[in-house]
Amino acid sequence: MSLNQDEIIQIVAKEFDILLTKDDPILAVLAVHDVVLKSYTTEVTKNIEQTRNRLELFTSDYQNQIKSLTQDLIKEGYTLQEKIKDLLEQDRQNSQIKNRRINIAFWIAITLTSVASIAAVVAIVLIKILGICS
Repeated sequence: MSLNQDEIIQIVAKEFDILLTKDDPILAVLAVHDVVLKSYTTEVTKNIEQTRNRLELFTSDYQNQIKSLTQDLIKEGYTLQEKIKDLLEQDRQNSQIKNRRINIAFWIAITLTSVASIAAVVAIVLIKILGICS
């Protein structure tokens, strides 16, 4: 809010008991001061606006980069998730194959043990029948 000359003269007279006239040199100094301040204010406002525009551009670029990086990370996450699922499936299949082999080996061992037991019984029976040991 800027004051005009008449308001300045009235305020100074009322508060300080100093009488100024419209052509008083101090008012000329105030006028020059007001012009200089307006010039600086205009320049500062312009600089603030430029800085704000640059910050908005920077922020927009930064947000776009973050968005792109986030999308890349999400894609990588899905890719890793698929790789892990594939590895787990492969491990499950390998475990099933291994378990089948263990089961086959177990049944072969039982079968061979049974055959060996039968062979031993047959041998004992043959020995008894043929009287080899008596």
